[in-house]
Amino acid sequence: DTSGTDELGTLARSFAYMRDQVQQKIEELQQLNAELDQRVEARTAEVVRQKYILDTFMATVPDLIYFKDRDSRITRANKAHGQHMGVLDPNQEIGKTDFDFFPEQDAQRRYEQEQEVMQTGNSLIGIEERLQLPDGRIEWVLTTKMPLRDEHGEIIGIFGISRDITPLKHTEEALRFAKEGAEQAQK
Repeated sequence: DTSGTDELGTLARSFAYMRDQVQQKIEELQQLNAELDQRVEARTAEVVRQKYILDTFMATVPDLIYFKDRDSRITRANKAHGQHMGVLDPNQEIGKTDFDFFPEQDAQRRYEQEQEVMQTGNSLIGIEERLQLPDGRIEWVLTTKMPLRDEHGEIIGIFGISRDITPLKHTEEALRFAKEGAEQAQK
């Protein structure tokens, strides 16, 4: 009886075909895995490069730079901001708010500005702010606050940058006094 042999031959050919198909799929998956590994490696290198650029920027820019979450808690700040706030390491600011550093009225004003930015999505640009620093000094800064968005465009906090304009304000004040003195002398 050859029917059993024919069935075994058909079955063997079917298994051989399935084995070849599985082997081909394995090879395709190995190729896809190798391509994925290359993409992940390239993307990781790009993320490391971008982080280096951001870290270098944050470390070298003399302006005060900070990021805050939706509750106005500091999530990242540069060294200049930390020094301005009276801490040696800007990481000491993380999780804190302006209420931890400024008088209540100043902190409340800043909080309300930040909430407005997050609610409207509109930036506040060129705000002159008089600040009483934690050590009691008075300084003036020119501040810009912008919404910070995630990869989906959702507002997750704010980004702020402030430039110390105290010397400029002192010069303005000296000029005003000089002008007033000159006007008094003319009278």
